[in-house]
Amino acid sequence: MIIGVNEIRVGHLLRFENAVYRVLDAQHVKPGKGGAYMQLEMKDVAKGTKITPRLRSSETIEKVTSETKNSEIMFVGQGTLTIMNPENYEQEEYDMQRYCGDFSGLMEDGMRIKMHYIDDELVLITPEDTIVAPVLDTEPYIKGATVTGSFKPAFIKGGVRVMVPQYIEIGEKIIIKTETLEFVERAK
Repeated sequence: MIIGVNEIRVGHLLRFENAVYRVLDAQHVKPGKGGAYMQLEMKDVAKGTKITPRLRSSETIEKVTSETKNSEIMFVGQGTLTIMNPENYEQEEYDMQRYCGDFSGLMEDGMRIKMHYIDDELVLITPEDTIVAPVLDTEPYIKGATVTGSFKPAFIKGGVRVMVPQYIEIGEKIIIKTETLEFVERAK
Protein backbone atom coordinates (compact mmCIF):
# COMPACT_ATOMS: atom_id res chain seq x y z
CA MET A 1 0.00 0.00 0.00
CA ILE A 2 1.40 3.39 -0.99
CA ILE A 3 1.25 6.05 1.74
CA GLY A 4 2.39 9.65 2.04
CA VAL A 5 5.62 10.24 3.94
CA ASN A 6 3.70 12.26 6.56
CA GLU A 7 1.68 9.13 7.46
CA ILE A 8 4.74 7.13 8.55
CA ARG A 9 4.68 6.07 12.23
CA VAL A 10 7.06 4.22 14.52
CA GLY A 11 6.68 0.46 14.03
CA HIS A 12 5.57 0.58 10.39
CA LEU A 13 7.22 -1.80 7.96
CA LEU A 14 8.28 0.01 4.79
CA ARG A 15 9.79 -1.10 1.48
CA PHE A 16 12.67 1.30 0.79
CA GLU A 17 15.45 0.78 -1.76
CA ASN A 18 14.35 -2.86 -2.41
CA ALA A 19 14.49 -3.90 1.26
CA VAL A 20 11.97 -4.08 4.12
CA TYR A 21 12.68 -1.73 7.02
CA ARG A 22 11.04 -1.24 10.43
CA VAL A 23 10.63 2.41 11.45
CA LEU A 24 12.36 3.10 14.78
CA ASP A 25 11.88 6.87 14.85
CA ALA A 26 10.00 9.36 12.67
CA GLN A 27 10.22 13.14 13.07
CA HIS A 28 8.53 15.74 10.94
CA VAL A 29 10.93 18.66 10.46
CA LYS A 30 9.87 22.05 9.17
CA PRO A 31 13.01 24.19 8.77
CA GLY A 32 12.87 27.97 8.56
CA LYS A 33 14.15 27.85 5.00
CA GLY A 34 13.22 25.17 2.48
CA GLY A 35 10.52 22.52 2.40
CA ALA A 36 9.36 20.26 5.21
CA TYR A 37 10.68 16.71 5.41
CA MET A 38 10.50 13.53 7.49
CA GLN A 39 13.68 12.41 9.24
CA LEU A 40 13.46 8.65 9.73
CA GLU A 41 15.51 6.09 11.57
CA MET A 42 14.88 2.62 10.13
CA LYS A 43 16.30 -0.86 10.59
CA ASP A 44 16.54 -3.48 7.84
CA VAL A 45 14.59 -6.49 9.13
CA ALA A 46 16.77 -8.95 7.19
CA LYS A 47 20.28 -7.57 7.76
CA GLY A 48 19.82 -5.54 10.95
CA THR A 49 21.52 -2.43 9.53
CA LYS A 50 20.21 1.01 10.43
CA ILE A 51 19.74 3.92 8.06
CA THR A 52 18.52 7.49 8.56
CA PRO A 53 16.93 8.73 5.35
CA ARG A 54 15.42 12.18 4.93
CA LEU A 55 12.29 12.19 2.75
CA ARG A 56 10.43 15.23 1.40
CA SER A 57 6.86 15.58 2.65
CA SER A 58 5.53 15.38 -0.91
CA GLU A 59 7.01 11.90 -1.52
CA THR A 60 5.24 8.57 -1.17
CA ILE A 61 6.54 5.22 0.06
CA GLU A 62 5.28 1.64 0.13
CA LYS A 63 3.99 0.41 3.49
CA VAL A 64 4.38 -3.35 3.63
CA THR A 65 1.39 -5.20 5.00
CA SER A 66 2.44 -8.05 7.22
CA GLU A 67 0.35 -10.88 8.55
CA THR A 68 0.65 -11.04 12.34
CA LYS A 69 0.19 -14.21 14.35
CA ASN A 70 0.07 -14.28 18.14
CA SER A 71 2.09 -16.94 19.88
CA GLU A 72 3.89 -17.68 23.12
CA ILE A 73 7.54 -18.37 23.88
CA MET A 74 8.04 -21.79 25.44
CA PHE A 75 11.59 -21.03 26.55
CA VAL A 76 14.56 -18.84 25.74
CA GLY A 77 17.83 -20.63 25.01
CA GLN A 78 21.34 -19.39 24.35
CA GLY A 79 20.52 -16.93 21.54
CA THR A 80 17.42 -18.85 20.45
CA LEU A 81 13.67 -18.80 21.06
CA THR A 82 11.61 -21.97 21.17
CA ILE A 83 8.01 -21.30 20.21
CA MET A 84 5.13 -23.74 19.96
CA ASN A 85 3.21 -23.47 16.73
CA PRO A 86 -0.43 -23.06 17.91
CA GLU A 87 -1.79 -24.72 14.75
CA ASN A 88 0.05 -28.05 14.87
CA TYR A 89 1.68 -27.94 18.35
CA GLU A 90 5.18 -28.44 16.93
CA GLN A 91 8.14 -26.72 18.57
CA GLU A 92 9.99 -24.31 16.32
CA GLU A 93 13.34 -22.71 17.13
CA TYR A 94 14.32 -19.23 15.92
CA ASP A 95 17.53 -17.21 16.09
CA MET A 96 16.87 -14.34 18.51
CA GLN A 97 19.33 -11.88 16.98
CA ARG A 98 17.96 -12.45 13.46
CA TYR A 99 14.24 -12.19 14.26
CA CYS A 100 14.07 -10.11 17.46
CA GLY A 101 16.90 -7.60 17.02
CA ASP A 102 16.54 -4.81 19.61
CA PHE A 103 13.83 -6.78 21.42
CA SER A 104 16.18 -9.71 22.25
CA GLY A 105 16.81 -8.51 25.80
CA LEU A 106 13.08 -8.37 26.55
CA MET A 107 12.27 -11.97 25.60
CA GLU A 108 11.53 -14.43 28.41
CA ASP A 109 9.87 -17.79 28.99
CA GLY A 110 6.07 -17.75 28.69
CA MET A 111 5.92 -14.29 27.08
CA ARG A 112 3.15 -13.50 24.59
CA ILE A 113 4.64 -12.41 21.25
CA LYS A 114 3.66 -11.30 17.77
CA MET A 115 5.20 -13.02 14.75
CA HIS A 116 5.20 -10.84 11.61
CA TYR A 117 5.10 -12.56 8.20
CA ILE A 118 5.54 -11.04 4.74
CA ASP A 119 4.63 -13.38 1.87
CA ASP A 120 4.50 -16.34 4.31
CA GLU A 121 8.10 -15.69 5.44
CA LEU A 122 8.82 -14.76 9.05
CA VAL A 123 10.58 -11.37 9.19
CA LEU A 124 10.16 -10.14 12.78
CA ILE A 125 9.25 -11.33 16.28
CA THR A 126 8.13 -8.63 18.72
CA PRO A 127 6.75 -8.68 22.27
CA GLU A 128 3.21 -7.45 22.89
CA ASP A 129 2.60 -3.68 22.88
CA THR A 130 3.38 -3.31 26.59
CA ILE A 131 5.29 -5.45 29.05
CA VAL A 132 5.69 -5.46 32.83
CA ALA A 133 9.28 -5.58 34.07
CA PRO A 134 11.00 -5.04 37.41
CA VAL A 135 13.61 -2.28 37.67
CA LEU A 136 16.96 -3.99 38.29
CA ASP A 137 19.12 -0.89 38.68
CA THR A 138 18.59 2.87 38.89
CA GLU A 139 19.80 5.91 40.81
CA PRO A 140 18.38 6.33 44.32
CA TYR A 141 15.23 8.35 44.92
CA ILE A 142 15.81 12.00 45.87
CA LYS A 143 13.07 13.49 48.03
CA GLY A 144 11.28 16.39 46.31
CA ALA A 145 12.52 15.40 42.84
CA THR A 146 8.97 14.82 41.57
CA VAL A 147 8.38 18.56 41.27
CA THR A 148 10.75 18.91 38.30
CA GLY A 149 9.24 16.08 36.26
CA SER A 150 12.68 14.92 35.22
CA PHE A 151 13.64 11.39 34.24
CA LYS A 152 16.56 9.13 35.16
CA PRO A 153 17.94 5.99 33.51
CA ALA A 154 16.83 2.60 34.81
CA PHE A 155 17.81 -0.88 33.68
CA ILE A 156 15.41 -3.79 33.29
CA LYS A 157 15.93 -7.39 32.19
CA GLY A 158 18.43 -7.99 29.42
CA GLY A 159 20.26 -4.76 30.26
CA VAL A 160 17.61 -2.70 28.46
CA ARG A 161 17.77 1.00 29.43
CA VAL A 162 14.52 2.88 30.04
CA MET A 163 14.05 6.48 31.19
CA VAL A 164 11.80 6.56 34.28
CA PRO A 165 10.50 9.28 36.64
CA GLN A 166 12.64 10.15 39.67
CA TYR A 167 10.30 8.39 42.16
CA ILE A 168 10.86 4.90 40.67
CA GLU A 169 13.08 2.68 42.85
CA ILE A 170 14.93 -0.62 42.40
CA GLY A 171 12.58 -3.62 42.55
CA GLU A 172 9.44 -1.76 41.46
CA LYS A 173 7.54 -3.22 38.53
CA ILE A 174 6.86 -0.83 35.68
CA ILE A 175 4.88 -0.99 32.44
CA ILE A 176 6.91 -0.24 29.31
CA LYS A 177 5.77 0.48 25.76
CA THR A 178 7.88 -2.04 23.82
CA GLU A 179 7.96 -0.23 20.48
CA THR A 180 9.69 2.86 21.87
CA LEU A 181 10.96 1.52 25.23
CA GLU A 182 9.13 4.32 27.04
CA PHE A 183 7.88 4.23 30.62
CA VAL A 184 4.07 4.13 30.79
CA GLU A 185 3.26 3.75 34.49
CA ARG A 186 3.89 1.73 37.62
CA ALA A 187 2.47 -1.78 37.47
CA LYS A 188 -0.44 -2.37 39.81
